[in-house]
Amino acid sequence: LTRQHKGDQPVTEAQRIERMLGIANDVVGITKNWKIRYVGIRGHAMNAAAYQVGEVSGVLKTQLYLALKIVSEVVPSIPAHKHVMGQGRPAGHEVVRAVRDGLGYDAKTPTEAEAAIVARYLFDKKVAEQKEVAR
Repeated sequence: LTRQHKGDQPVTEAQRIERMLGIANDVVGITKNWKIRYVGIRGHAMNAAAYQVGEVSGVLKTQLYLALKIVSEVVPSIPAHKHVMGQGRPAGHEVVRAVRDGLGYDAKTPTEAEAAIVARYLFDKKVAEQKEVAR
């Protein structure tokens, strides 16, 4: 959460925290309503832009655990892409196409496609773990 235009007032730390908690509360509500058991959060390399994403991820992980006792998993980006697409660093338009063609999900944006890749990776991982336990 940052200001949109140079003339806007600076965003305060309290406003950033309120925004993160709002996002976390929305995610907790959706997770509870849909009875979701597993949550994957895409891992990011740490750079200046990813720092804020990391902060939100930490708040999400904490709130999901406190509210629902769900331990979310950080899904590493490159292995997830390799698992779903066969390559680790695809361009955004390639991700959308691969998700549409390979998973049958009509992602509207690269961000939606990334979420689908994280979901497929985590789903396949959990299925494999359950098969291993059943042996």
